[in-house]
Amino acid sequence: GENALTAAWLALAEEDPGAGLVALDALTALGGDVEVAIARTALLLRAGRRDEARAALVPVAAEPAARLVQVQMDDRDAADFDFARATPGTAIECFVLGLLAYDQVHLHKKDRSLFGVASRWLGTAVAMAQEPRASFLFWWMVTAARAGDVAAFAAALAAYERHFPHSRGLQLAYVLCASSVPVDRGLAVLGTVDVAAFPRAHLALALLYNRAGRLQESERAYRAGLAAEPRNLSAWLQLAFMLEQQQRYAEAADAARAATAIDPHSAEAWSRLGTSLVQADRPAEARAALERAIAEGPGGWRPQFNLGLLLRDAGEHEAALAAFLRAAELAPTQPEPRAFAARVLRQLGRPQEALVEDVRALQCKPSDWRQWSVVAGNLAATGLHGAAAAHAQRAVELAPEQAPAWARLAEVLLDAPAVDGPRALAAARRGDELGKGRDARTTWLLARAEAVTGDAASAVRRLEGLLAGQDVPAAVRKLADEELGRLRAPK
Repeated sequence: GENALTAAWLALAEEDPGAGLVALDALTALGGDVEVAIARTALLLRAGRRDEARAALVPVAAEPAARLVQVQMDDRDAADFDFARATPGTAIECFVLGLLAYDQVHLHKKDRSLFGVASRWLGTAVAMAQEPRASFLFWWMVTAARAGDVAAFAAALAAYERHFPHSRGLQLAYVLCASSVPVDRGLAVLGTVDVAAFPRAHLALALLYNRAGRLQESERAYRAGLAAEPRNLSAWLQLAFMLEQQQRYAEAADAARAATAIDPHSAEAWSRLGTSLVQADRPAEARAALERAIAEGPGGWRPQFNLGLLLRDAGEHEAALAAFLRAAELAPTQPEPRAFAARVLRQLGRPQEALVEDVRALQCKPSDWRQWSVVAGNLAATGLHGAAAAHAQRAVELAPEQAPAWARLAEVLLDAPAVDGPRALAAARRGDELGKGRDARTTWLLARAEAVTGDAASAVRRLEGLLAGQDVPAAVRKLADEELGRLRAPK
């Protein structure tokens, strides 16, 4: 019986329902066994024999697992079901419960955290099963990949490869999980697939090539896959994103527009289109697309944020601020909306409010050295020099190889009422060294630090060399010229 069930679940994972049903024919005496009945039901559904599938459940209709399968067959929204608190007692119950949780996200667009719930139940089904079940392992792989659970995915993949190494189901799993499988291994496995007979493999290969940085091959695979499946929304969006990465913005917009034609209510598609159009310098069309994305998915923060960028560039600062703050409300753990709200507030002449938003952005991501550096500059501008120096010091601790972090530390130290000359000089030298002497502003700061520590002659020579350069920004040239004038003035 175990051998027959193992064969049936393997056939299901390999999308070969006929072979699975033949395997189960040997178990007619076990018609009242719930796992046998559910396996037969699943195979009949895969074969398109829906009425027979319903009939196969009748002998076990009172079993909890069978009731869950009935919910799936009816494509019902299990809104009232508490997946986290369920207490299944058998492997088959865990399996069905995991698939039901997966379907709630996949088909009914519920919270993606249910992918993690599905993965946990399917992993439990694997652990409880008498023998390895290919379908249990297959769907554990898929849900773990969707949940971003690297350890669970690796465990499921290793088990499937060990128990069913030559299974077509393994190829199918690599297709569905191309964003998670090891790139080299995935290319090797999918290289054996007949893509003419199995066009979905094109799109999996496209993802793998993209992850490997082989963008031309990735694009060819996307195009081939979309020729076979022209209504694949995800593939059009992935292609659009890849084209954006290559700065081919007009082509990216065309791909995103194809996605909006497939699903005019997809907020993600409209958002991708808006982003591509912004970068293609088509602001009016971009604004319309982003506003449509917000209308279709009012809970998404990214379209609000991108609309804020567009409005800021158009000089509509109050509207941009409102968009950034709305994005911050929708994504309270994301630093970008707060950071850009701060920039707009400074442009509006509201530095205290800007400082508050910058600090909030820093709280969202305390590991971001750039934000520590930004806050340091703003604290110095408001006269909080001690706090500014502390924040700048934290930035260089987080990123000791970043020249701008050292330059910021030198700047806030030099701007303090009581200048710590030696420390400022050491910071400026480190920044200049890391920047290979190419940043004009850091050179100006180094000259200031030399002057403060008593080496005016070296400062004068450095500033003269800076001003002799051709590519010095006008603002830095003005500062350097003023500093040189002070150093040359009679004492």
